[in-house]
Amino acid sequence: MSGPILQFQSTILEKEDLFKLLKSINDACDQDKIEESRLEKGFNVWWPSLVQELEEIPTSKIEKLGQVGPESPTEKMLEEILLLSRSNQMLLRTPEELLPASYIKNAVEKRDTAHGVNGLSHSSIVDLINEYHSLRNVIKKSLSYQNIDGAGDIVFQLDKLGEPIHYIEQRRRRWLSEQEKY
Repeated sequence: MSGPILQFQSTILEKEDLFKLLKSINDACDQDKIEESRLEKGFNVWWPSLVQELEEIPTSKIEKLGQVGPESPTEKMLEEILLLSRSNQMLLRTPEELLPASYIKNAVEKRDTAHGVNGLSHSSIVDLINEYHSLRNVIKKSLSYQNIDGAGDIVFQLDKLGEPIHYIEQRRRRWLSEQEKY
């Protein structure tokens, strides 16, 4: 592993997280790589044993390891940074647990209400929708006249890009029809 954020990479002692670590180590082994199903089977066999051995470590020994002396301001700062780093890792791994969709929706609605704006009425969304449809038509026409390797992949990726745009377009239409009622 390399890169500027190497120092922030960490693993939490949870089955899923530890398996992801083991899998990434295995993936880095190139020629000596173990088949993933075999790796998972072995991991599942040995996981209960690891948990049992970790639980047998007396907590008094663990606490003594942490008690080198009186806590210095530097140690407090490092502990706080570690706590923040772990919180950020949890947020990045499963943001919906810390910020449920209902909370995000409510926050966006409050912001829009406070500013007197509905995000779906913004002209940039209309432009995005129109430009996507124009681009899609141009690419499909161009691909239909030429025999290009990978044309199906291009159309597939274009359609995948269109899924969130279609969602926004449907929400905008619903919002517009609700506005017409009032």
